Amino acid sequence: MSGENPTPTGDDAALIPPDTSATTTDLGALDTQRILRETGSLPLPPEPEETPDPVPQDDAAPQPSDSEASQERPPRTGVNILALISLVLGVTASPFTVIFGYLAVRQARRAHQRGETLAWIAVGLGWLWVVAYIVLGSIVFVAWQQVS
Repeated sequence: MSGENPTPTGDDAALIPPDTSATTTDLGALDTQRILRETGSLPLPPEPEETPDPVPQDDAAPQPSDSEASQERPPRTGVNILALISLVLGVTASPFTVIFGYLAVRQARRAHQRGETLAWIAVGLGWLWVVAYIVLGSIVFVAWQQVS
């Protein structure tokens, strides 16, 4: 055979022959970073800039000031509402505080908002209420079993 696909006849006429072009299995040639960056399918961290090797300097080299260090991270803005809600749930003895607290911590970190400490307090209260409800439920169950 000369490597060509025969012409389909009869029932096979509706089938499309596969493309037999040269395919490569070498995935090392793929530039995945470029593909992800251009399609925007996943948020990528910024690529590190190549810096020359630091030149050794005297011990009296100027240290970055607090204002320069604060410019690296965006300032925290606003209070996370979910942190406040989870704290209110914690005060009202709701075991759902654990779920809302963890969600609030994650939100506060991602959005650079204040309220992460409130959320952690709510998480602690939530776990306290979960344990208290389990102990109380166990006591009620044992007492109910003794009565019956």
